[in-house]
Amino acid sequence: MKKSARSISWILIGIAATVGIVWWQNYELGKGLRTIRMDGAGEVLTGALSTQVLAPGIDGSDANATGPLLEQYRKDSTLSHKRYLLVMTWVHASQMFKAIDNNPSSEGVIVSSTSVSNVPPEDRVDGWGNPYCLLAESKHVTFLSSGGSGVIRCDNLRRTAEQAASRATDSRLSKEGDLLVAVYDRSGGVSTIRPK
Repeated sequence: MKKSARSISWILIGIAATVGIVWWQNYELGKGLRTIRMDGAGEVLTGALSTQVLAPGIDGSDANATGPLLEQYRKDSTLSHKRYLLVMTWVHASQMFKAIDNNPSSEGVIVSSTSVSNVPPEDRVDGWGNPYCLLAESKHVTFLSSGGSGVIRCDNLRRTAEQAASRATDSRLSKEGDLLVAVYDRSGGVSTIRPK
């Protein structure tokens, strides 16, 4: 009888400790969210997608720097904002690709995203509000962004888009020179996001 009472006591202590730890974690998370600016919270949550949709190092951070999102935000809110802009650049390009994949407006010609009429205007721009240059080819659709450096001229970027498409292994946002690039596969045979 004494042995089973001790076992039950240890189980109850374990359950109480677990409940205490969970409560403390929720309290700390709530405290962190209460102290973060509202727009910052949205950026942090959106930026959480960065590991899935951005090529390693594209945000300028140390690839080994990890930790809780709120801690990363507190250490460097500008990095969280940059990640947010990069993720939104990828998201908008992805939404445009889904809208035009089967019916691009001008296949084989590099055009500004402003000319794509079947996509809402807010999805035709990168995270900084600048239009993309896009090249729709039979196997790929390539999106080029200035990365916040203003509007880019599409007429002389065809070769850059073709090179980016030939090097792409997935659709994560990467760099080609000074430009940000997302290449989407139109054949449907390749995953658009490389699994980890």
